[in-house]
Amino acid sequence: MAPEVTVMVPLYGAFDIERVKFSVDSIKTQKRVEVEISVVEQSDHPRLLRLEGITYTHIKPVLSSEGFLVPGRVRNLAARNSKGHFLYNNDGDIVFKDTHYLTNLIKKMEEAEDICLYHPLMRRLPLENFKDFKERFDKGGIQRAVNDLDLSQPYGATYSDNFVMIRHFKKNINGELEISVATQKDHEEYHNGNNKGKEPFYYTLNVHAGCTLMRRDQFEAVGGFCEDFAGWGGHDVDLQYKLKRLFNLKKIWQISNLEVLHLDHVREYFSRNQWNKNKNLLLKRQNLPLNEVVEGDRVKYHERRT
Repeated sequence: MAPEVTVMVPLYGAFDIERVKFSVDSIKTQKRVEVEISVVEQSDHPRLLRLEGITYTHIKPVLSSEGFLVPGRVRNLAARNSKGHFLYNNDGDIVFKDTHYLTNLIKKMEEAEDICLYHPLMRRLPLENFKDFKERFDKGGIQRAVNDLDLSQPYGATYSDNFVMIRHFKKNINGELEISVATQKDHEEYHNGNNKGKEPFYYTLNVHAGCTLMRRDQFEAVGGFCEDFAGWGGHDVDLQYKLKRLFNLKKIWQISNLEVLHLDHVREYFSRNQWNKNKNLLLKRQNLPLNEVVEGDRVKYHERRT
């Protein structure tokens, strides 16, 4: 029987394997839904060969001319190698807290054929609490680690025996509410030094911006991910832009209180120069006729096999 939903989990370079395993374990706990977990690793040598219960593909790093990883390539490969009717784009630092998370999301998808979803609420587990998370996981598995969380702070998750203060800040950007989340320590460090322009090192959003849940035919209709983006940021926003133009793309946080957990980590991947290049590419594509953009992506998606 074909799986109902494929959760695509990319693994880039030397990203922490432990976090990916926690993420995968949380996906395995999902109830009342047939799930395929598709992990595609892009690194010099495979590190997840012994991880059971997943569809696993390894490829050598695909780099841009500037030496940045190309995330769209590996995500498209995961989609092509998968079998689910629905595709859920995930990240290796995201844990599903609720064992009925996917079931409840698919119910939303089944309300109409043109619906697709993005941006669930997200809580931030501070880096200082990762050891606490791991210790609880070792004692009682992923549900023990999740159930012991202190969720008393908006958009934050910590542990009462090692409580970390978490701040959040609201901004209105072009009529859209944006909420950034930081630990008190990160917030102070950001303002103590010459750190303007380095916001992703210190702040996360209150939603999982990279998450998109769509039908396979919707993903293929827009040509999957554009493979011209390199490094962090842009490729997921571009996919959501295409889906929004062609289908009924809804923000999960506006129609549901379902949320995920972000396992904080050192964010050394961010490059301001590359991010600006990705923003310019995104703007350029949005100023082109949509059929031209989509058709070009479709050709690359269906022709490429590795």
